[in-house]
Amino acid sequence: MTADWTNVQILECISDSDGPVTVIKQSDGEAIRYVLGNGDPVKLNMDGTFTDPQHQTVLSVVAYAH
Repeated sequence: MTADWTNVQILECISDSDGPVTVIKQSDGEAIRYVLGNGDPVKLNMDGTFTDPQHQTVLSVVAYAH
């Protein structure tokens, strides 16, 4: 069964190497995940930044919308 993910929050981030990036916080009603605008997963770090495992870059939040 495929989970139905709902967008909860849009986070505009800046990459430490590539410029602006959109991260989307999603929920399926039980779990939360963070993905890039293209659907690739990112990891939430303890300091509130994200890591893009595919490109090994750190993403820092600069703005967010609910």
